Amino acid sequence: NKAYVYANSILELLTVEEQKEAKAKGRDFEDYLNDLKTEVELLLSQASSLKKRAQRSNNLDERVALFDEAKEKETIAIYLILEEFEVIAQKNKTRYRKNKLVLLQMMMESASPEEKDLMAAIFSQIDDYFNSAHEKREKSKDESLSFNMRKILLQDAYSLEMRALDLQQQAKTMLKGHDKNAMLAYQPKEILETLAVNNENTENNTNTSDQDNTNSAEKAKTNTAVAATEQMTFVTKEQGFIYKVQIMALKELKSVEFFKGVPEITAQRVENSSFVRYFSGSFTQINDAMIRRNSVRVSGYPDAFIKSWNNGTEVSLLSLANSQQQQDVSLSANIPQARIRNIDFSATSISSLQGIYYSVQVGVYSRPRTSSMIFGISPLYHKRANNGYWIYFSGIFKTIADANIRKREIVNIGVKDAFIVAFSNGDKVSFIQARTDIRNGEAPPLQEDIVILKDASLEIDNQWAEAQNTKVSLPQTSDALKYRIQIGVYSNNIDLSWVSTQLDDKLILKSFQNSKGKYVFTLGDFESQEAAKLRLAEVKDITPDAFLVGFRGTKKIYIQ
Repeated sequence: NKAYVYANSILELLTVEEQKEAKAKGRDFEDYLNDLKTEVELLLSQASSLKKRAQRSNNLDERVALFDEAKEKETIAIYLILEEFEVIAQKNKTRYRKNKLVLLQMMMESASPEEKDLMAAIFSQIDDYFNSAHEKREKSKDESLSFNMRKILLQDAYSLEMRALDLQQQAKTMLKGHDKNAMLAYQPKEILETLAVNNENTENNTNTSDQDNTNSAEKAKTNTAVAATEQMTFVTKEQGFIYKVQIMALKELKSVEFFKGVPEITAQRVENSSFVRYFSGSFTQINDAMIRRNSVRVSGYPDAFIKSWNNGTEVSLLSLANSQQQQDVSLSANIPQARIRNIDFSATSISSLQGIYYSVQVGVYSRPRTSSMIFGISPLYHKRANNGYWIYFSGIFKTIADANIRKREIVNIGVKDAFIVAFSNGDKVSFIQARTDIRNGEAPPLQEDIVILKDASLEIDNQWAEAQNTKVSLPQTSDALKYRIQIGVYSNNIDLSWVSTQLDDKLILKSFQNSKGKYVFTLGDFESQEAAKLRLAEVKDITPDAFLVGFRGTKKIYIQ
């Protein structure tokens, strides 16, 4: 089979160094990316702690030394972030090459001569996108450029690669369905004009009675308009797991041509509402939907997101990513609405929090949700949208860097679309506005207000558990209560031994995985709370966010 011949020769398309690296490593891109993220996370954690220690120090020399050490760690993190972009580039390059082989095979086996001519122009556009991306990546290697400029170039390159990968997916669909109208919609103007002239000459030679007086340019427009001006197609019930990219929701029905540059547009009327949702594409694989979402976002729809269906029924995206989560969603759908109404969700409104802060948005839902319904993410806060939908967030952070750590944790859990949002006195604002407010003296929320909001989130989880007759209670055990100092919770098992080494009298570092798969790190093992508090003060000089926790056996208990 020719496809296997192409596939087996893919290594020959790589450079010698790339071939050696591919053969030497059995690890995939995702493993390497996770290692990079872990290392960056550790460096930024250390840098943050060093800065906080420097701010507390009264010794000028010590402050300078601590800030210098923090800057050094941040510099290393910056280079690792750039390396992360390079790994993503290699991943996109591999996808691009594999797709190209598949498309060439489809062309050879089933495309007509006319289709081959049309697809050649589409292949050229795909290559142009990828070549432009390559040029930007090469330019980003100039070390004389600032980090921000290099990052912008890499982000631009990523956007172009997403367009190329998305167009490759569309090309597969065109070839599979022999869709000449779709192929025509992607032809450059000069080719369309040539086709129109050829059509006119053919008509003249055959002496057809109904002469077409339309000039070539008008015929070209007619050809391109075949797909664009067709009536809007409405979403139909499809079997299996289906993913679509929602672009927007409007109170009026638009034509396909309204969404210029966005392929495969469909619509859906919202029940008991005047709104119409608009989607791009229909996919059976989440990765394909993510590529389309990224492409649509860089095409002028930055708020595009993925929606999912199971056998025609709309379900949470998370429920398709985790079989256990499917049961949770099904259970929540079957619980009477009266039980939901008995829960006071207003206490977790993030809009009630004053000050400048950041949070991680994890989803938008038509009904209220609890942590158990969203991958166990806790704490969970909400904000009501103007259309009545529930927007959910996790965490309250004073810096983007701290919020980004939480975002990575949530992405690793399974919420691939999680992103950081800035707030000013309960209202969403841009990052630029948030920084401006901070420079103008706006303060972050009071810690006690954050604790109150967090406690409200935990209380809602308890109320929901009670609504399902599954009360949350501490296990009865005779084990004596012991105390430890918690210094961090991370999505990966990173090395925090450096904290203990900076203490005059070292404490034993322990770690364990909690029910959410996160690694919890603690120091020491104390019989009394007083003894633990004495060492806590010392540990806080190194990691200011450390706090006391209790353990009864393996059960963790928070200490007020």
